Amino acid sequence: MPKGARGKSSASSATRKKQAAKAAKKNSQEDDPSQSPSAPAPAKPQRGQKKDKSKDARGKAKWKQPKKKQFIPPPKPPQPLPDPLDSLGLASLLPADLVLLLRKASKKDVITRCRALEGLLTWVQVALSPKTDFADRERDAEALVMMLPCWAHLFPRLALSPTRRLRLLTSQIQELLLEKPIENDGASSEGSTGSSTRSELLLSPSYIEAILGPWAILSHDTEKTIERKGKQTWQRSVAWRAIGEDDQPLAGETTEADSQFVDGRIKLPMADYSSVLLDHLKVLLHSESPSAALAMTSAHVASTAAAGPNGTGSGAVTPLGSADAKNRDDNNVEEDSAALDKRLVAGAISALTWVISSHPDPASLEGLESLLLSERLWSSLSPFPRLNDPDRKPRQTAAAPFGHDSPGVRARAWSLLRAMHLFYPDMVGKSLPYWAPITLSAAWAERDVGVQRNMLDALLPVLKSHPQVWEIQQGNPQKGQAEDSDGDSSDEDEDEDAEDEEAEDDDEEDDDAEDGDGRTDTEVTSKLKRLQADKPEPASYMGFKSWLQSCCAGSPTLGFPAVLVFISTIPTGVLPTSSYEACSTLLSTMFSALDSRVLDSDPSGSRSFLESFIECAVYLCAKISRSGETESQAADYRLKASKLAEEQLGRVWRELVLGLPPVEVGEVDEGKTQAEDKARRVRMRTMGDLRIADSFGGSLRKLSLTGSDGAVAQRLLELIECDLTRISEDASAPSLSQRTLAETDFTAGLDRAIVSLSIAAAETSKPQPTEELRQRLSDIVVKVTRTAAKTLTEIARVSSDPREVVKAKADVLVGLMTALVRSVAKRADIPSQETEVLSDLVDVASRSIPTLMTSNLMSASLGSVFLAAYLPICPLQQSRNEIWHEVLESVARMDSIEAQAGALNELMVAADALRRNSNDLDASLSQQGSSLDDVCLSLAASLCDPSAAAAKSRTKIHSVVAKLLDRPSPFIEQSVADQMLSLLTSTIEQLTDIIFKRTQAESSDEVRAASQALFDLLGSVTFWLESVSKSERIERLVSNPSLYGVVPSIFSLAFLQQQGSLGVATHPAASRLWSILSRSGDKLVDARIQESARNSLKTHLAGLIVPVRLVVDATEMLSSNSVGIDMMSILPDDDRFDDMMVEAATDSNPKAELSIIDHLVPQVFEGEGSEHGDFVATSGSYDQDGLSPYARCAYAAGLLLQSDSSLARSSASILPHLTLLSLLAEDELLLRSTSSSMFSRDCPTSKTHETMVLGVNVATVMLSGLTDELARGWHSELVSTLQRKQISDPAGDRLGHILSKLWKLVCDHAQSPNLARLFGRLLSGCLSFGSIETTEAERWLKLGQSAQETSPALSRAVVLVIKPMVQSATSYDRLRNEVAARLSGVPPSKANTEGLNLLRMAIAAAPSADSDLAMIPQQRAIFLLQGLQRWLASDEDLDEEINNRMAELFVHLVPIVQDMPGSHIELFFDLAEANLEIGSLSDESTLPGLYHALRLVETLRDYSLRSATLREVWKERNGVALGLIRDLYISMAEEEQPLSAVERQRSASVSVPKELCSELVVDLVKEVPSSSFSSPESMSALCKLIRSSPIQEVQVVSYRILSAAVKEQVKELVVETAIGIEESRSSEKEDLIGNLISEALLSNVRESMDAKIPSLIEEAETTNHRSEVFGYLLSWIALFDHFEEASLQLKTRFVSELQREDLVELSLLPCIFSLVGLGAEDGRKQKQFDPSKWVIDEVFLDELDNQSLQVIQVLACHVYFRALIHVPTIVRNWWMDIKDRQLTLLVSSFTTKFCTPLIAERELSHLREPEALSKLQDEAMNVKISNTTNEVIATYTVDEHPMEIGVRIPADFPLHGVEIMDLKRVGVSEAQWRAWLLAVQQLITGQNGLIFDAISLFKSNAEAKFAGFEGAECAICYSIISPMDRSLPTKPCKTCKNKFHAGCLFKWISTSGASTCPLCRSIL
Repeated sequence: MPKGARGKSSASSATRKKQAAKAAKKNSQEDDPSQSPSAPAPAKPQRGQKKDKSKDARGKAKWKQPKKKQFIPPPKPPQPLPDPLDSLGLASLLPADLVLLLRKASKKDVITRCRALEGLLTWVQVALSPKTDFADRERDAEALVMMLPCWAHLFPRLALSPTRRLRLLTSQIQELLLEKPIENDGASSEGSTGSSTRSELLLSPSYIEAILGPWAILSHDTEKTIERKGKQTWQRSVAWRAIGEDDQPLAGETTEADSQFVDGRIKLPMADYSSVLLDHLKVLLHSESPSAALAMTSAHVASTAAAGPNGTGSGAVTPLGSADAKNRDDNNVEEDSAALDKRLVAGAISALTWVISSHPDPASLEGLESLLLSERLWSSLSPFPRLNDPDRKPRQTAAAPFGHDSPGVRARAWSLLRAMHLFYPDMVGKSLPYWAPITLSAAWAERDVGVQRNMLDALLPVLKSHPQVWEIQQGNPQKGQAEDSDGDSSDEDEDEDAEDEEAEDDDEEDDDAEDGDGRTDTEVTSKLKRLQADKPEPASYMGFKSWLQSCCAGSPTLGFPAVLVFISTIPTGVLPTSSYEACSTLLSTMFSALDSRVLDSDPSGSRSFLESFIECAVYLCAKISRSGETESQAADYRLKASKLAEEQLGRVWRELVLGLPPVEVGEVDEGKTQAEDKARRVRMRTMGDLRIADSFGGSLRKLSLTGSDGAVAQRLLELIECDLTRISEDASAPSLSQRTLAETDFTAGLDRAIVSLSIAAAETSKPQPTEELRQRLSDIVVKVTRTAAKTLTEIARVSSDPREVVKAKADVLVGLMTALVRSVAKRADIPSQETEVLSDLVDVASRSIPTLMTSNLMSASLGSVFLAAYLPICPLQQSRNEIWHEVLESVARMDSIEAQAGALNELMVAADALRRNSNDLDASLSQQGSSLDDVCLSLAASLCDPSAAAAKSRTKIHSVVAKLLDRPSPFIEQSVADQMLSLLTSTIEQLTDIIFKRTQAESSDEVRAASQALFDLLGSVTFWLESVSKSERIERLVSNPSLYGVVPSIFSLAFLQQQGSLGVATHPAASRLWSILSRSGDKLVDARIQESARNSLKTHLAGLIVPVRLVVDATEMLSSNSVGIDMMSILPDDDRFDDMMVEAATDSNPKAELSIIDHLVPQVFEGEGSEHGDFVATSGSYDQDGLSPYARCAYAAGLLLQSDSSLARSSASILPHLTLLSLLAEDELLLRSTSSSMFSRDCPTSKTHETMVLGVNVATVMLSGLTDELARGWHSELVSTLQRKQISDPAGDRLGHILSKLWKLVCDHAQSPNLARLFGRLLSGCLSFGSIETTEAERWLKLGQSAQETSPALSRAVVLVIKPMVQSATSYDRLRNEVAARLSGVPPSKANTEGLNLLRMAIAAAPSADSDLAMIPQQRAIFLLQGLQRWLASDEDLDEEINNRMAELFVHLVPIVQDMPGSHIELFFDLAEANLEIGSLSDESTLPGLYHALRLVETLRDYSLRSATLREVWKERNGVALGLIRDLYISMAEEEQPLSAVERQRSASVSVPKELCSELVVDLVKEVPSSSFSSPESMSALCKLIRSSPIQEVQVVSYRILSAAVKEQVKELVVETAIGIEESRSSEKEDLIGNLISEALLSNVRESMDAKIPSLIEEAETTNHRSEVFGYLLSWIALFDHFEEASLQLKTRFVSELQREDLVELSLLPCIFSLVGLGAEDGRKQKQFDPSKWVIDEVFLDELDNQSLQVIQVLACHVYFRALIHVPTIVRNWWMDIKDRQLTLLVSSFTTKFCTPLIAERELSHLREPEALSKLQDEAMNVKISNTTNEVIATYTVDEHPMEIGVRIPADFPLHGVEIMDLKRVGVSEAQWRAWLLAVQQLITGQNGLIFDAISLFKSNAEAKFAGFEGAECAICYSIISPMDRSLPTKPCKTCKNKFHAGCLFKWISTSGASTCPLCRSIL
């Protein structure tokens, strides 16, 4: 009854009696205050007695007086158990380290306890490990056993700790103590430590009683790892029967328990300790807060918290959850109190489940029943925050159920209920009042999938055995919460009224209840009766329906299969199964779940819903049909069942089978309806058409078996017949307009409908259908089929409907008939009436459908599908043929090629079916003409045209064409198919040419379209070949000339397309087709195919389109798959290959610059400008890799030989080609564009290098193998052959054949130096890999000398190769002298002809530089020099090469004539100067002369150190040469330009000869005085070289020269500033600062700011650009060199120049910190550089490698160090302005760690230098330096009074300025003293001064201050400094002018009594 309402109270009589007794007692005490508390209470009113309703003065009943509030103190917490370390004295007995660990384990701090347990775990592991020493074993065993009391003391708190780590460590230690014995040799397990600790723990009651409960909870922890380990230990350690006892084992236990050990283990007798465990579980499961309840026990009270100052309890309980927190810091606690409670409850429930499931007789356990009879326990099932308990008092607040927000607790609670049902079934009934009110409401509200599984496993069997649960009143959490809320806010009087009324019931209950925890039968019975209130619809049933609507709480896959079981357990009082209305309501509720979004993404759930709904509907129909006692009642109930089946299964029929939208009542929201329809169709697709049809068909069979006559299914069958008949009559669906007909997948619905009828009638189905059902379904099919055929005929004949409506109707009818025909075709025996119907369809198939298809009034695909289904079962053969011809004619008449392709595609399925049923169909068609020939040819042409049809249509056309090619009949003649095939193959050839012969840039769209067309064409040909007669068709393809051309095209498409090309899409199709072709099975056919592929490879290799690598890979593949294919056959034949070699060698002569490296390269070519001049290839003569045709062939040969070295023996003729390839590739790497006959100008350097390496490697292997075959005397025989001008036999001497053939080629092309170089390279290889005697070498030398006249280049090649072998031979000496003699006798007129050749030969014959041989004798050398001098003195016009070769020859002659004075030495200098003067690094034609002139100067310099004669001339003549070298070095600045990434990759400007000249210039420029670079132009050039040169040595040398020049200028500026010249110039120039630092140097560091710092850093991360960063940093070092020896005034002006442009802030510092990884931008991840392993205060530039990133980073750190030294103010200001706090901290940390210590040491070291100390220290000044604190204390003594200041360097100096310490002030006013300190501070901080400068300033100030006080002591105190206030004497006497201290004068006047001067006695 509502509160406040008048009338009878809702409280029971017992409650009223109890409240009356309490009120009487309270009133009596209030009326008589003197009454003692011990006075007897008034008698309790008897049952039925009226209570006193009199009222007091306030109008309230006397028995309703307000309660007197009374303070009830909380119970005192128990005292903590004493620590055994102290109480038992174990601290003195255990090892010290173990005691320390046990102490720490009892602390509160989590980290401390974790580390303690980790240490304890390690200690136990070590103690249990095997040991050889018996004393160690005994000591460890004793310590472990002795430790067990401490472990039992710590275990409860550790096992239940909120910290997971603590619990895991505790479980591991417990496992060790119980499981692992010491494994000692010869020791029995019985006496092991492991066994002793196990027996002590398990058999000692004191230990078990303390740890058993927490151990059980720990073993069933919610954390999986802990639970797994804990359960293993628990199961191995406990048993319900005591092990070793003599009594019989309990049921279910093994007989092995009769012994004391089972598997070597003692087990705990749980029977003796069951009460201990159950009591512990009761504390956890019956308490509102288990953690608080455990905290009230002594075992869980933290000793550190409970002990007061005197060791007694403090009165405060430490909660279990906070025992792991340090000072209650929540950050260290993993669980709050609520989470801890739920974990404890989960563990307790699992432990209780173990007790019930493992004990043989749970009923015998004392205390188990009272534990299970608990509402608090079973509240763990509920996910609600509160429960509505009907027995709870209104003012009583129920604690939240344990299951709220804890799926683990709920899952374990359901497992407990299941265990009770299985192992303790009697208790299920006894505890029914406690779990039943919660069970169903909790089940319906459960949303966790894991819990739902446990719920279903437990609830279903329980409901079967106790269905009355459905009728018990369930708690409504929402209602309960509302009442609680209302009660909290209600009036106090109303609460008291209700409370008093309820108290009466409590009194009555108290009278009947027993003391303690037991529950009486009366209480259980009364509670059960109250719960079983008679209500029209229990809440449990309402919740069940809501659960169904929500798709089983969001888990349809789990829930729906159990729905039928749930329904079967519902009592008839809740769900009357004989009631049509109740069953209909339930099924409608269940069907509404179909609209749930849960099913949208759960296909299995959708299928589960469908099956469950149909099962439930059939079950309820069967239940209704079986109701009724009399026959009339039974018939009535069968009618209701039939109506229910029609209603509910009819919804399945219409909405799921037919796919119709549900019928809407009232206003319909069209948008919402369409969305719902779309979602419903999605769910239908997820269910699957077959699944829907099968389920519905099965329901028809089951319904037909319900009842005796199948009356239950009658109305449903009538509904099915009605719907299908209406569709066949009107060509529309029920409840579906024609407008939305096209939008609905209605055809699929018709298919499902007919399939479901077929399944229902199938005899193979289980259960089998009745004969009545089969007949009924057959009648439906016949009727619907005839109606549909009639309607379609009428539509085809005439129709007044719009065209769209006619087409929609035709599609529906044809779809329906197709489904009907298919259903008939699936049946094994077709009834006669259905056969008659099939005959009636002939007219439809032969006339109506072709007419509609031709008129485009019906989908061609649907018509074809119908024919494919109908023709195979058409009863008349002649009718089938007629229908087929009519249909083909209708296809031919179609106006769209896409429609024709679609129709033919479907008709081919019908054709396959016809072939299986008719053998003469093809023959009958062949006798008649077909009109499809043109159609099929047009389809093939459309497929060949890339732009003819869309992609979707092409797929359909491709399928049709492929099938027509494979089986043309019964559509077209074979000749038409052959025409189609020929068209396809010719198109493949044409499109292949488009792909391979047109570049992507020219026609990318065309190539892409051709690729797509080829894909379809290849697929069609593949389909044609993959038939039964595959080998025959392959042979036909190869033997037919019109088709054979497609084979190489297929091979090219399959293996020669480059990855990423536009045509690569055809690769899969081509590869598949080639795999078919290459496996024909006929050797002749396979040979022809392989030959075609080889020819294709040879063609592509000679071409320039396909990369060589692809050609080689394809060749290797072809060779591996075929037998007898020579891979080398793709190369040109030997003669053609040799011609290509000669052409390549002679078309492009090497450039003259290469003569610096290779002596055989002439500097002036004979016949230059003729056909043998430089050859410039056209753009089309190279492939995409930049290789010429000959280079491609040679490169391919190298790749083939590299992959298969066995080919080398049969391919020796390839050796010269590979050697020439590597030779010209080497030339190209040395000097770009020098080998134009092989490589294009755009050929990447990487490709050229790869080619060179390949040629060298393969040629080396081949040459090594050939030289192994050489016999003794081979060289002599070969020389003889060459002298006879013959060619060796290749069969007997392959290497000799190669060399002799090449010798002939060189002699025939004497003007080609490349061929001579080739011969020399091969001859050198022969000598390297073979052996040669001196006599044979001399014969080679003579051969070479003999060829000097006819082939000079070949002669020099032989001499250059042979001379190392004939060093000691007289013939070699004779050759050198002969050449020198002939050369000295050549007149000037023949110098350009005979003289030049002899010069070349003389240089070629000269010994190497490291040889001890002199070229010629000294006297002959003088004659030779005199002859050459005559050439130079003559008037002949000498070639340029003459001067160059002379300089080269003089390098060999200088060592011979160095000690002989004469004009020849002047000749050396004259020639060198002349060549240097005309030489230029920018003019490559002058590089040979420049190089040899530099070499000559270098040789003269080196030998001038040894020869006095040469040294004198060197000193006199070196000025001009060095000046020219200086100019050359300066000119390098104009040449060095930064290269872009593309330019560097291509290396277009690479010139090794130029680099060699540059290296010589750099080496010789070091001899040039630095004063020569003092001009601004020179310094500008040096700055440019530093910044832009890619050569590190050039950068370093330029820096050193620039640094020396800068230092000289700074010295001059210092002097000029000191003598005042600078000020006098200031009037002439307003801005002089700009002249102090070179503008070019500033430009170097300014450029990085313009280039943006991030891009600069990215350049530094690639080695190609690190030289630029290296130069940038060198520029900053040169800039900081200005500060080294500058005065303070100059430093200030330098800083001002840098500050004016913010170069340090904007350019330097961001660059440095980005390089070291502190300031990376744009999200780049870069590891921070650690310079601790490097020296950053000093760098040695000559030893650095600028291509190493670490070296760049070290140099950057050094620059930053220099910046901190020279410009600390700028750095400090930049650092303080940083906005990014993280960057600020990183910079500060970097500076503090790596820079400040070095700077401090530098500052202090400068002060320690004797020179500095001599300037600072004297009699008055003293300086103290402290290295530990980085402090400097300066003391200036005045009259024995020290005046001190201190300078302290901070840890991050100079980011923070130095600290000036005011230590002692003497004789200076405070204002002046502060000014001094400020000046010192400003000098260091603001003017970048040193500490030395600051101390000097302080000394200067002090000396200036006290300079006039020598001998001017105060006459009163006789001191300069006042002893009282440390001031100077400042008060003068006007008479004697002596000064006194103010304090002394005041004291003098005040004590003497006279105001006279102490000296002159005059009045002051």
